[in-house]
Amino acid sequence: MEDVVKATSRSSDLLEEISLASGEQSKGVSQIGVAVTQMEKTTQQNAVLLEKSATATESLREQAVQLVSAVSVFRVSEHSDQAQVRPVQIKTPLESLQVKPTSTDKEWVSF
Repeated sequence: MEDVVKATSRSSDLLEEISLASGEQSKGVSQIGVAVTQMEKTTQQNAVLLEKSATATESLREQAVQLVSAVSVFRVSEHSDQAQVRPVQIKTPLESLQVKPTSTDKEWVSF
């Protein structure tokens, strides 16, 4: 009879260990599910960003074509190595703000 009690006790212990392992396994599967959901969300966000990037790239390509077309009307002389630049006189702020005195020294009075 003692062997039966020991076997029953051992079976009970094994069932408890299996139950604990099943709980841990369930938690692990839940964590994997959360990770997969996060990865799916990130993948969807990346797909949206990729679509926006492709749209922006196409828009820039079209603008580049338009710019090339607009600039193609300009012609530069083949004999000119440098652009001819005319110097422009620039007034400094102090030159343009110089104030002439409106009174003479005779008008000053001591207090």
